[in-house]
Amino acid sequence: MDLKLYGDYLIHLIKCAIKQIKPTPIPEGIELDKLVLLAERHKVANIIYYSISKLGIEHERLLNDLNMAILADAKQQYYLDEIRESFEKNKIRFLCMKGIVLKGLYPTTDMRTATDMDIYVDDENSEKAQELMTAIGFKTDSFNHELQDDAYTTDDMVHVELHRKLISNKCRWDEKCQDIVKRITPKSEGAYEYVMTNEDFYLHMIGHMAKHMKYSGFGIRMVIDVWLYLEKFKSEMDLDILDERLKYCGLYDFNQAILKLSDYWFNCGNAYPATLQLADYVMSSGIFGTYEQYISTDAAINAGISKSKNVGKLKKLLYIVFLPYGNMCTLYPNLRKRPVLLPIYWIRRAFDRLLHKKEKFSQMYKQYDDVDMKLATDIYEFKKGLGLD
Repeated sequence: MDLKLYGDYLIHLIKCAIKQIKPTPIPEGIELDKLVLLAERHKVANIIYYSISKLGIEHERLLNDLNMAILADAKQQYYLDEIRESFEKNKIRFLCMKGIVLKGLYPTTDMRTATDMDIYVDDENSEKAQELMTAIGFKTDSFNHELQDDAYTTDDMVHVELHRKLISNKCRWDEKCQDIVKRITPKSEGAYEYVMTNEDFYLHMIGHMAKHMKYSGFGIRMVIDVWLYLEKFKSEMDLDILDERLKYCGLYDFNQAILKLSDYWFNCGNAYPATLQLADYVMSSGIFGTYEQYISTDAAINAGISKSKNVGKLKKLLYIVFLPYGNMCTLYPNLRKRPVLLPIYWIRRAFDRLLHKKEKFSQMYKQYDDVDMKLATDIYEFKKGLGLD
């Protein structure tokens, strides 16, 4: 597949669907079924249905993608309304994030699918929130004060993550982005639903994108979100404050790269070499990056300046065994009462892995075997160029 040919036309179809205009006919060299597969990898097949249908083409698989998106959107909205009502009634401070907010920027909310619904809840309210989620009809998939979020699912397969932190604790900008919580305000007087400023919502969106890019990648949909958010709110935003916060979090250079990509794709902007490289990487990523991108990035990070696969394997091995204290407490809750015993629990974990999960341990250790270290290093250097070292 000529990824650029297919990718450029896919972007054209998305833009036409959102702008509600008729697209140009399918170019020569593009097979519709292959185009649909690429769209599905990026979770935008439901969007391009609107454009393809304007060409007088009926495609059963695209129609099915659209119907599934409409159904999922309706279910999510129903349960979001239930959560909002329950949290307000029981005075639980909460903040809706990411997709469930961004979908309001699209012509119809079903255009912006969301794998799960992301809601921030203060840690001190998480146990009460769990009771309320259970009463609504959710089962708890995971709950632990040491984790970033708690996961819930209904029988209708609606997923909700109640976050204790805005972004996971893997990235150097996490704690600085967490400052956003200090600035959230009630949606209306006396409300328990809180909202971010436009600048902070954008900052959080860029921080989330950067997390995905650092460890694997992200797809078209996140760039669409940036484009639509700026279309709607840029004139209302204090761009000086936004730049100041992006610099404080170390995300300014990454944001500049994303702005150029969004401008190139959706506003006929300049095709800078670095922008084309980023466009190719995003187009090849699928919705949240590929396994190969993740493993290559992981190998390069662990290998460091040595660029040695064996060094990378050793560091991976050490990380698997010698997990940080918070992760160890998740696995061994008694450690929380006696943190001084951390070294003993590390030894215990090593024996647990060797005695009870030897096969899985071996698979994780050997996952670098097929990694092309030159390619892995190139990917790592590419991401460093985005400010994600």
